[in-house]
Amino acid sequence: SYVVNKSTGYSGVLCTDVAVYPFVDCGFTPLGSSAHYNSQYYLSSQTNVDSKVYAVDFSDSKLYCFDMATETQCAAIDLNGIARTNSYSPGFIQSLGDKIFITGSKLHCIDTTDNSVCSGWAGGIGEFMYGDDGDAMNVIPFYNRATDTETGVCVLLQNPRCWAWDGTSLSLPSGLAAILADSSTKVAGGAGYLETNMFTGSRVIWPSNPEGYNWSAGKATCYDWETDALCAGFDNTTYLGLSIYAFRYYPEDDANCFWVNGDRGYIYGVNATTGRVGCASTKAVGQLDYQVLAPLLSCNSDFGRVRTLDSLTLTAPAGVAVTDLRVTLYDGNDNIVTGFDGIAPDANGVVDLSSIVVTADLQEFRFTMESVDLTLDQATSIQGTLNYEADPAQLCVELTVNQVCPLYNPGTANFTSQDFAVAVSASVTYGGTSVSGAANDALEVQDGISEDCEFVALPPEIDLNLDLEVGAEVSNADVLIQGGNLRPNSEYVLTMHSTPVELYRGLTDETGSFSNTIQIPSDCPAAGRHKLVLTGTDLDGNPVTRVTYFAVDSDCKLLTKGAEQIRKIRSTSIFFEADKAVMTKEGMRTLKALYWAIRGADSIKVEAYTNPTRDTMKSKWTAMKLARKRAQVIVKWLKARGVEATVQIQKAIGPKDFENNGPAKNRRAIVVARWLPEVR
Repeated sequence: SYVVNKSTGYSGVLCTDVAVYPFVDCGFTPLGSSAHYNSQYYLSSQTNVDSKVYAVDFSDSKLYCFDMATETQCAAIDLNGIARTNSYSPGFIQSLGDKIFITGSKLHCIDTTDNSVCSGWAGGIGEFMYGDDGDAMNVIPFYNRATDTETGVCVLLQNPRCWAWDGTSLSLPSGLAAILADSSTKVAGGAGYLETNMFTGSRVIWPSNPEGYNWSAGKATCYDWETDALCAGFDNTTYLGLSIYAFRYYPEDDANCFWVNGDRGYIYGVNATTGRVGCASTKAVGQLDYQVLAPLLSCNSDFGRVRTLDSLTLTAPAGVAVTDLRVTLYDGNDNIVTGFDGIAPDANGVVDLSSIVVTADLQEFRFTMESVDLTLDQATSIQGTLNYEADPAQLCVELTVNQVCPLYNPGTANFTSQDFAVAVSASVTYGGTSVSGAANDALEVQDGISEDCEFVALPPEIDLNLDLEVGAEVSNADVLIQGGNLRPNSEYVLTMHSTPVELYRGLTDETGSFSNTIQIPSDCPAAGRHKLVLTGTDLDGNPVTRVTYFAVDSDCKLLTKGAEQIRKIRSTSIFFEADKAVMTKEGMRTLKALYWAIRGADSIKVEAYTNPTRDTMKSKWTAMKLARKRAQVIVKWLKARGVEATVQIQKAIGPKDFENNGPAKNRRAIVVARWLPEVR
């Protein structure tokens, strides 16, 4: 973090080690050349370009740089003539690709590839209002939906304005202009401190509130450049605290979550898709539940597992101090037990539970254990011992008496059962104590069953199995067909649709069973969706049917299969060349083969990815652009060939190498085709 050393008055970078708790100071690197003792009036916000962190010190008009990879200062850049705003914060800074945009009294641009002023930006552009309600804030990208590219930058506060990369003015889209003019959706928050890096793809999110006042109840507004309207499905009425300072993605590679902070000390995690408070947790959490800690010893499953609780003793794995764990107790309804949320064990790992009044809801309890930077291996290695009181151990026996009937022979209706007697006793040893007893001592059943033993026919069984993996050749593939409990010597038939082709016809044996392996013809079925239908006859003469659905591409490769009607086909990976929106030869072949199978789909979605170790080296923003372009290549190819389905595009950055097979495997796109249910 860029800060000012109050002892010397010089600005610099403060290092804090958050891998341990409490956090540890790991040093201060002075960077500034002028002492001023006040970061609020001279230091801008900070931004990253790859491993380098940048901030402006307005006291000496320099853009300072610190390389986190080498933990050393990099070359500072002179910003001759730059001036601060007259608001609470002297200026803001935002990186977009290799460019850094600095908002002071004017907007400046620096190209970090050669540390020079961007072409067309000499001396800065625009004039920003002074005072607490000034329009100085960080920039966001200007997204051109016609070309699907970012073509400049905008400042959205008070007097919204946009400029192209070359410094010329750009017009706000009419929808955005109306949204920023509406008091309930315009930018409003902790004026003078406000910034947001909440922009990805075509969406941008900023602080607002219903009255349009700064320093008031905070909410969020989401705008979509693609539609020039508010984001669909985003709730802009959720309360997010007072006097919002900043919206930030966290973690930085998760476009589905952002964090909000303001001058009242509130911090909220917010879902970037829905606008509602709460993001899915990605941290590791240990868990110990009632099945592990308190096995049921008695026959009273409703209340006998636990009568009283005394204490829980935890053992932490290597690298984790047991006193750093935070323990929470949940009841059987998954509610936190009052007073036991985030409890710290003592030095011996003991958590005192003696104050808890055990109820029926606590018979199926669970403890969770959390800690800063707890890994999954560490979380699963936490062990615990529960000291508690339960009902005494009991032997629980359940006796079931079944009639024994002769085998059924076709044509015979029923039989009379024989008399019999039953006596049951048992014993068990648990924890060194022997427990014994009898279920209904001296139980005897003699001459007790005089009813006729009626025959109940087993249900008919019929099955077929297309034993293929996705991507396998369908022609000449084996289909295993089997049946049982059918009418003896009755006919069964295997047919392939959509154009019906009879693959096999046979007869069941004397027991009503059959089993055969049949091959699909060598002439491949047409690309698209098909089904195999196996029919037989039950003992009452009714038809019995089993269906397997499958889909093939034009290369006769299996796309998917299942017992339900196929309403979705997900392609294998369509690969692209490195750093390009150009399909490889293998990728083009995959798409061509897929086309014939999905051309009648009701909707198609294209999911495009980039390789995180190569395609995303420049920035997350650049990687998102590349993923979107890859998706557009496939969309245009399909539409050029008459695919009329509504096409949706989903962009994402691959979180890791695809199946750990190297970076090339993540330069890919996936096509998902869907069909509406057929009318029956």
